[in-house]
Amino acid sequence: MTEKELCLSSEELKLACAKLKAATDFGFIAEESLEAMEVRRKEHNQKIKKELEEGKIIYGMTHFSPPAYLQYELTRFRLDFVSQKAQNYQYACVTEKEKKDFFRENRELFQRCEGDHFLFEDVDAVIEKRIREEEYYRYVQNLLCQC
Repeated sequence: MTEKELCLSSEELKLACAKLKAATDFGFIAEESLEAMEVRRKEHNQKIKKELEEGKIIYGMTHFSPPAYLQYELTRFRLDFVSQKAQNYQYACVTEKEKKDFFRENRELFQRCEGDHFLFEDVDAVIEKRIREEEYYRYVQNLLCQC
């Protein structure tokens, strides 16, 4: 797979490769290469095709191009990390203080369209996931720095 085939710049490709490496580190996939991603894409498309032939309802895309599948996988890996599904990773402890600080520093994220704000208790789980997302991005950034 090339940058052109994936519709990525060279910098975006480096970032995608770092995220694939992270996915192997976390135990989400066995092989991080773009060639392995292409095999997974073809298997995924074949599975969807079979389910359609069996009359099953498919929600979402019914065929993935290489760029679309790469984005699908990268998003799925990030969400799996945030949901603490990584097998080979020791998650950092997120304290109540960290969550409350995040809530205080990012009040605009927790504002309704009418202008009032959600209570901390109502968005506690969302805040923890946002903090986990930052942890994920730090991990990927560290991988990029090692290259």
